[in-house]
Amino acid sequence: MDPRLYPSGKTVLPTATTDTETTDTDKIAVYRGNQLRSISLANLFLSVPNNLTIQTLTATGTVAANTNVLLLNHASVAIVATIAAPSAGRILFVAQIDAGIAGHTVVLTSGTWDGTNETATLDAQLECIVHIGISATRFNELINKGTVLYS
Repeated sequence: MDPRLYPSGKTVLPTATTDTETTDTDKIAVYRGNQLRSISLANLFLSVPNNLTIQTLTATGTVAANTNVLLLNHASVAIVATIAAPSAGRILFVAQIDAGIAGHTVVLTSGTWDGTNETATLDAQLECIVHIGISATRFNELINKGTVLYS
């Protein structure tokens, strides 16, 4: 096992499982060559560089290009967050932390969340998505907790 690909002291689990509730012990299945591997969310986020950037929006605005964690927080007004194109390797966590149901949207100015859609809508407290950029034009969804919708 190449130690550069896995955080020190962490173990890659032999099989992937499917859970209905997202926790930090959930696993993400990945292929390395023709072998299926999995890594827990806790280990994935431990491997993120120390320069993790968190941005909270309380009103409509633009998300900084280096943001890894986007928190949407306004209970009564819908926030429209605009994000530039995906970039390969960028991990992006988006969560609604308020208790509102206004329908916050996160819009990509270029590229897509899933190959088709440019908009993600969160409309309940603690709904979240985690994406990884797989190219300059597309994110790949790792987690969708709640009912985050794409359009």
